[in-house]
Amino acid sequence: MKLKDIASFAGSMLLMAAVVFGIYALKNSDAFKDKMQTGDPAAVSETETKVDGNRAESAEAEAGTEVSMKTVLKTAWESAGEMRGWIAEAFGEKFVGLSGQITLEAGVLDSTDEGDNGAASTEEMQDDGRTASSYLQEAESLAAGYFYAEAVSLLEAAIAHYPEDGNLREAKEKYQMAQSELAAYAGVVAHISMQSLIVDPDKAFDGDEMADAYEKTAVTVTEFRNILEEMYAKGYILIDIHDLMSMSEDSSGDVVYSPEKPMVPEGKIPFILSVDDVNYYAYTEQDGFADRLVLDAGGSVKCIYNNGGTETVGDYDVIPILDAFVAEHPDFSYRGAKGIIALTGFEGVFGYATNKTDSGIYSQDAATVSNIAARLLKTGWRFASHGYWHQNTADISMETLELDNARWEAEVGSLVGTTEIYVYPDGKEVEYPGEKLDYLKSEGYSIFCGTDEKNILSIGTDYIRQTRILLNGTGLTAKNSRLAEFFSLKDVIDPKRPD
Repeated sequence: MKLKDIASFAGSMLLMAAVVFGIYALKNSDAFKDKMQTGDPAAVSETETKVDGNRAESAEAEAGTEVSMKTVLKTAWESAGEMRGWIAEAFGEKFVGLSGQITLEAGVLDSTDEGDNGAASTEEMQDDGRTASSYLQEAESLAAGYFYAEAVSLLEAAIAHYPEDGNLREAKEKYQMAQSELAAYAGVVAHISMQSLIVDPDKAFDGDEMADAYEKTAVTVTEFRNILEEMYAKGYILIDIHDLMSMSEDSSGDVVYSPEKPMVPEGKIPFILSVDDVNYYAYTEQDGFADRLVLDAGGSVKCIYNNGGTETVGDYDVIPILDAFVAEHPDFSYRGAKGIIALTGFEGVFGYATNKTDSGIYSQDAATVSNIAARLLKTGWRFASHGYWHQNTADISMETLELDNARWEAEVGSLVGTTEIYVYPDGKEVEYPGEKLDYLKSEGYSIFCGTDEKNILSIGTDYIRQTRILLNGTGLTAKNSRLAEFFSLKDVIDPKRPD
């Protein structure tokens, strides 16, 4: 027998002896005896590790579960850590791995207990319960949404715990390179605007007095899903409207804006999305639209759809559909950006009657709206004023504008938070410069969005103006539609849309 074979055999025997010693010590410990007598398996039972996002939660086995020999051996293996470390130092890491494979094949350890793909591993968890692989997984998730700096920072912390792990260093270098390869987008950044979606085309296009309006102003759930797929395939990527500018303070402490080219990965085309009137007006009831927004059991924003008295929770409008799409395709959103939600107030917010401040359920409705708004802000959405009464800002008097804005701030802004974004109702803009513009700026608005046939982006020192392209039924069916640059019109049309 060769010397290396003798050493291998000796190393394995020593390690197996350490396991046996661990079993003996464990079985004769007072703690073990107490657990066996009381039937409490907390210290010796198997646990199932469930990974949720970036956390690992342990589900304790039910009390009274019989302690198996496999569990005892597994616990002994874990208890023999000091001996394993000594053997690794004396004979090399491969002997520890060999013994782990022996116990694996004997059924003592599960393949999931000792590393990926059933391979033996000596990776130890830190005090916070984190392994090197968990750091890698979280960094990969961050990088998928272009949070490169955060991924690198996380990996630097991981490398401090695992300085010899080459995978961590390789991933760090990869994401540093990706960050350095982001490029300023030199083209025009489009801003696409839309309204709530038609869930049931048969009800919306039923020939009643509202059918023609829905056909012109709205798109269906099917069409929106098709549009997302097409734009994703063409390389479009959502960005935040603030990526178009940089902000600084002048000597007086006032905010000053400067133009900024958004930084995006090579080949990506940035765009901005806004959704108007996420209020769920009474006139859409029974016409195939969602009824209101809700938070599901997991805290995600969903919609209630009322179909003849039967309510279901699901992805029935722009917000939950886009949230789900970005969750599946994180590279469709640059650093978590989703869109701008432009709200009125005259029929409440998100489908709740917050305009009726004297109702018996106002406090409950207001709390619900605030909770939904907090979740939306946390997940990449922004809010904008769309005027309380949805009146044409350019045409109403100054007095009416002041009353309208005051009520919006009292009934809407108080629930969703203050905002610097003003989306003109009906799209018609005020004069630049002008009295109304000065008033709106004095009320804290500095980003103004109207509609126009041309892409206009004007960044002054104290305000930004950007025009929007309407994504609606008219745009989907018109000849020479501007929407054709974003997706194939014929390929996204819902077959239930009237000819």
